[in-house]
Amino acid sequence: MLPRAATAASEFGDREQAKLNAQLNTRPEIESAVTTAKAEAGDVQDYIKQATPKLAAIRKNIQNYDDVITAIDDGASTGFIQSKLPTFSAASTDLDNIRGKLGLDVVGASTFGALSESELAFALDVALPDTKNPKELKAWVTRKRDAQEAALKDIRDSVAFLNDGNTMADLIAEGGRRAESKASSTQQDAAPSASVRVYNMETGEFE
Repeated sequence: MLPRAATAASEFGDREQAKLNAQLNTRPEIESAVTTAKAEAGDVQDYIKQATPKLAAIRKNIQNYDDVITAIDDGASTGFIQSKLPTFSAASTDLDNIRGKLGLDVVGASTFGALSESELAFALDVALPDTKNPKELKAWVTRKRDAQEAALKDIRDSVAFLNDGNTMADLIAEGGRRAESKASSTQQDAAPSASVRVYNMETGEFE
């Protein structure tokens, strides 16, 4: 029979060995969790990093659309016939300048290199169709501005949610919960609107 001191030492050694074995067994799980956490943190930082210039671009578009509405209210001439005639009034000149700015944004977002005259005209028409009469154009611009404001809110809300310590998976899940809540409250079977979806910086679309 072992002396009491030797027995205690043996029992202590057994306990420490058991702890070591447990640590060795859980180490792969810990390392996997750390790797996953780092990857999730990287995804969050990438999203937030991409959000900054995107927010700036959206704010710029909103300001341009507001300026278009102001130019129309000040009497800028628009419509099919007016689009073929020289510009004379200050408001119409302002509108032409803003249309050029919006056209450059379309070009910068969709193509590279030199554009032909027809390609540039198409980009300008996409940015701001000057063949619409003032009432139609104002309504069109208002819808575009409202969509941009909704996108601005979505991105800001997403960034704030992620800054609270949530992951991209949490953000997607939150979007799903909001969609379900909206569908339940309105009792509609339609797909959720862009305001409850996650904005993809790379595609420029809501998911």
